[in-house]
Amino acid sequence: MNKKVVYIVILIECILAVFLISFFGQAIFNAIRNVPVEEVYFTYEDGTKIEDDVPLKFELKGSQIDYQLYWYVGPKKAYNKKVKFTSSKPEEVEVNDAGVVTFFEQVDVVITVTSIDGSNVIDSIRLVPQQKEGGEVEI
Repeated sequence: MNKKVVYIVILIECILAVFLISFFGQAIFNAIRNVPVEEVYFTYEDGTKIEDDVPLKFELKGSQIDYQLYWYVGPKKAYNKKVKFTSSKPEEVEVNDAGVVTFFEQVDVVITVTSIDGSNVIDSIRLVPQQKEGGEVEI
């Protein structure tokens, strides 16, 4: 083959590659970027999943009124891992966007975490503050 034909074939292949990448590559990029949340669950501080229907019992010490929640949002490649929290007893127990639960009264409460990417995947946990040794929790 002569050099001119080789250059034309290479040029055609490059144009075809650019076209295919720009057409299909964008679709692939969008599919990867728009991975929805498939699971949300509460964890212990070490990342271990808290099984469903297992209440989380803990002791508020001294004048402590806050408790930090931990959670997992998956899959790892989900494009929007933001969540919102709600309290079943908002007058007695609040929870902020960072998962910090503030107790105004010593009550059992159910906290729900919901993905906000549109998939609306949820999990709930029952928090049970325990009496500290020798008396009641100071709230």
